Amino acid sequence: MQRSQRSLYFDLSVLFGSLAVLAYFGWHGFYGPRSFEHGEFVKSQVKKYQAELVEVQARREQRNARVRLLRPQSIDPDMLDEMARKTLNFAADDEFAVINNKK
Repeated sequence: MQRSQRSLYFDLSVLFGSLAVLAYFGWHGFYGPRSFEHGEFVKSQVKKYQAELVEVQARREQRNARVRLLRPQSIDPDMLDEMARKTLNFAADDEFAVINNKK
């Protein structure tokens, strides 16, 4: 009789311990930092950052195109004129200059 009562207590403690571990991992699976809900949040953040990346790449390409026009091997006369007028604040008598200090 003594042996079966110990066996029952052991079996119950293993059962409740297993249930506790299962509940712990189940709770973290639904509400923890690596949960399904958090996975959806991460996917939305990835989409947001991908859109921002596309925008930044487009701006970078525009700047690269502008830099290519300023290279010594192939200086664009219009670009050179624009940069000189901007730097020297120079305008002809028949021109109207608008200075914009935004950066």
